[in-house]
Amino acid sequence: MIFMNFDKKFKIFLEVAEVLNKHGIIPTLYGSLGLYRLVGQLDEIDDIDIVIPEIYAKEKLNELINIMEDIGYKQDKTFPHEFFKDKEQIGFELEEELKEFAGVDLDNYKITKVNNAEFRELSLSDYLKFYSKALKERENKIRKTKTKIEVLEKLLKHKKENNFAFIDSQNAHKGTKKDLGWGIDWTRFRVYLKHKYSVTNAYLFIGFIPEHNDIYDELQKAGFVLKFKPVLPNEDKGVKGNVDADLVLQAMIDYKDYDKAVLVSSDGDFYSLARYLYDNKKLAAVLSPCRRKCSSLLRKSAKDMMVYMDKLEGKLAKRKGTA
Repeated sequence: MIFMNFDKKFKIFLEVAEVLNKHGIIPTLYGSLGLYRLVGQLDEIDDIDIVIPEIYAKEKLNELINIMEDIGYKQDKTFPHEFFKDKEQIGFELEEELKEFAGVDLDNYKITKVNNAEFRELSLSDYLKFYSKALKERENKIRKTKTKIEVLEKLLKHKKENNFAFIDSQNAHKGTKKDLGWGIDWTRFRVYLKHKYSVTNAYLFIGFIPEHNDIYDELQKAGFVLKFKPVLPNEDKGVKGNVDADLVLQAMIDYKDYDKAVLVSSDGDFYSLARYLYDNKKLAAVLSPCRRKCSSLLRKSAKDMMVYMDKLEGKLAKRKGTA
């Protein structure tokens, strides 16, 4: 069956080649039809592929169209170098492109003559060059396409997620400013939470000090929902606002409203909450401001969801020149 198909298509090629010869064109047999003529073993033969000089795809394209129309072939308007008649399709490739793509230079190739048609043929090594390069190009294209698909899937996944962040502000501030030596840019942090973890609602648990109202205003403008805790006098450190219980309570009050939670703290008091969220597949991440001072209990509870902010200085730290 494949031989009969070859015989029919090769006969068509010879008819076209003979007509092209009359117009001064020596075509090159190409593609699966040309390869079958060399090796005699292929699962199928595709359309008839013919290589011609580039000028017939540009300045003399109308001449090529007229030649093909004279023998009953119509131009494919979508692909101007392809022509069809009944169920047969002929595609023209360009000599210059074949040389550039696979290093095949047809200038010195011998001319084959069958019946009254003259044409060139590629060698086995030429086909190997071409198909090897084509396969590599295809693999690169597939790899790039897969990368795009992964990015799109990730973006769509994040877009669909509705995650909440619960932030121990005092722990985050001390862990970065005092232990790591850089301060958090809270506006950048909010943007980071949105893009990295699809956080739609970010609670910032913070002790309330009246003279810091301007700071609270800036935090709200950055997109945080502030949850205040009255501060208590602390002889060693001035004042202290313990937010642990409030943070845990809020996480449970909103439990059904979010897909996953992001906890921001190194405090071991949150290990039970982290473990509960993890066990119920509701934990997106635990961001620890300082790896060195992160509770071992919290590490064990969050497991692979632990993220250490000492690696995030470039994304979260205040830029030079900002207060």
